[in-house]
Amino acid sequence: MSEASRQRALETLLAGFSANRFLNEFYGRLPLHVASANRRRFESLIHWAELERLLNMVGCWMTPGLRLVAEGRRLSPEQYCFARTGTDNEARVWRPQPERVMAAMNAGATLVLNGLDGLVPAIGATAHDLEVSLNVRVQSNLYLSRRGQRGLPLHYDVHDVLALQISGQKHWRLYQNPAHPGARVPPERELRARAGPVSQTIHLSAGDLLYLPAGVVHEAIAASDHSMHLTLALKQVTLLDVASLMMKQLAASNDASTPRYDLHLGRDALASHAAQLAERFATLAADPTATAAMLADIEANRLPRGQYLLGPARPQPELNDSSD
Repeated sequence: MSEASRQRALETLLAGFSANRFLNEFYGRLPLHVASANRRRFESLIHWAELERLLNMVGCWMTPGLRLVAEGRRLSPEQYCFARTGTDNEARVWRPQPERVMAAMNAGATLVLNGLDGLVPAIGATAHDLEVSLNVRVQSNLYLSRRGQRGLPLHYDVHDVLALQISGQKHWRLYQNPAHPGARVPPERELRARAGPVSQTIHLSAGDLLYLPAGVVHEAIAASDHSMHLTLALKQVTLLDVASLMMKQLAASNDASTPRYDLHLGRDALASHAAQLAERFATLAADPTATAAMLADIEANRLPRGQYLLGPARPQPELNDSSD
């Protein structure tokens, strides 16, 4: 995909908002709400009929792929599933029972579907475009809520999030004090005390998009009888990930795992080895072949997004000879 195509793919998702401005001013820095007059623009990703078709493939669903949450609490599988032995007498699995799922939703639970980027081609194509554009790994979750339902508790994500409002409306409250994405996630009461006052109240209507950087404390409440939104998690590479990739490169060298016999000399010896390791890292960072291999490892860690074409080859129509 060319750079221009990458920008167009991102701008299409952003409803024409400049991709360059998004990357330079908001990405990893600030929340962004993009409103759209086209209330049906995300129905090309998934719509009600497609959602029902997927859910009615009851043999494909298990927990945690389909789960229910209510007021910040995850319902136990026993409340909406039945236990069944897997194929070939494998261990028991929990399969959602449609009637019990619907009863729980009517009582106020929010339906959460995980991994639709691997089930719905249009969502998978959008995830692929984002992965190529931003060099991230993308995962998806779909939330279906009734009016007044909160679903997830006050929380923050350790990755960036794009929330795409597909149908209905939802109120989002963003809080003033961000959390460190790598820190321990505290209980909701403790997080609420740390989060400070509400800094932004955002109303998402169908067709709108909300971008949240990692660490933004937030909560969302359905504001219509039926609210459906899709979140695309943008899982960026961390410095620890880069260090792991570089260690994989170093492991291929002959002396990387050679024992060191001088640690009885104390901190000076350890500091010397750490300095040598830093030099190796610097050498790898300057080596285009090594960095290309690390990028290939990052790409290989994404969900495969190819296509199966299993039917017999179709004969090509014969071209008429224009001289006849």
